[in-house]
Amino acid sequence: MSEGAEEGVQYLNSKEDFAKKYGWNAPSIGDIIANDFVQGSRVAKAYLSLLGLADSELKDDKEFWSNVKGGFSMGFMNPMGMVLPGNIRGAYRQYKANDFIT
Repeated sequence: MSEGAEEGVQYLNSKEDFAKKYGWNAPSIGDIIANDFVQGSRVAKAYLSLLGLADSELKDDKEFWSNVKGGFSMGFMNPMGMVLPGNIRGAYRQYKANDFIT
């Protein structure tokens, strides 16, 4: 779910006009943390709205939910893509070691 929440925050950030807010200056680390907290709270409220525990303006935003679902599904695939090659190599090494011993 965290990867989906991250995509939700990125979607919300993409709708912000940072140039208007900060001009040509880079935001401070405090501004960035505060912005992520605010956007993260909005995403959490949207999650709770699915359970009927809160009301969110994002509840019916199809593009927002599409981003969240995409991030959620990629959250499953990313670790699998990193771990699977190592597991196959390790299993092959174990097979060869067992073959050598027996």
